[in-house]
Amino acid sequence: MLEAIERKGGRAKAGMLVRLIDLPATNLLPTPPAGMAPSEFSNHIKSLCGTYYGTAGRAFVEFMVDQLRDDAESVIDHLRATVDQFTRELTPPVTTPLQERAIRRFAAIRVAGHAAVEAGVLPYTTEEVDACVTEVLESWLSYRPSVTDVQRSLVHLQDFIVRNGASLPTFNEPHAANPKGFRDSSRGIFAFTDAQFAAATASGNIVEVAKELRRQKFLFCNETGRLKAKLKISSGAESRFYGIHRAFITADLHKNDSDDSVTIGSESVDQEGNEI
Repeated sequence: MLEAIERKGGRAKAGMLVRLIDLPATNLLPTPPAGMAPSEFSNHIKSLCGTYYGTAGRAFVEFMVDQLRDDAESVIDHLRATVDQFTRELTPPVTTPLQERAIRRFAAIRVAGHAAVEAGVLPYTTEEVDACVTEVLESWLSYRPSVTDVQRSLVHLQDFIVRNGASLPTFNEPHAANPKGFRDSSRGIFAFTDAQFAAATASGNIVEVAKELRRQKFLFCNETGRLKAKLKISSGAESRFYGIHRAFITADLHKNDSDDSVTIGSESVDQEGNEI
């Protein structure tokens, strides 16, 4: 879904990625029987799926309706409690709120799997259902460790700087037409106005993006308590910009394991982005 949206110039929001979860999938087909080519085996499976379908779904619905017929309130309370329990069991120690929402969907699938086993619809054990759900969840967490809009904005910003950083004008180039940002080699930073920063991050909440950059020690700050730095432009006047340290280009945005200080060339910066 993510690739389909962004291929057409759109931008998938984090909530979309939770509602319709993308999963990496390779080698889905089992080994073909002896004497059958992979393409022949694939066509055979397609033919069977087009001939035999719907039976298991109807049987499962009938089972659940029978369960609800006697004491619907009790059954629903039990299902909700089980989803809560499985969500706690599946949730790693460190997760974002959006990841927790997605994990709850995996927990619901696990509950449905248990019910399908009890109904005789699935020819597996509940242990096998648990193992499958856990494996797919771990694959998803590895494939998309962070799904927050802020984190995705950081990825957009990093890609923007990698592609455009070297061609951005300096503060000594006053006649640059419609610049996308600026670079300051003496400080080792890239600088953006509000509008430029919004475009580079593809974000409607640049303040939160800047706060996350500061948390990861990639935001250049020269005044306590301010996200934007006061910098001189070619005319000698000072204006405020969002400053991004050059080290951000090579940051591993999926681990967020910054040290207490980040070395920028021969300089070090503290947690607020100030030179030490």
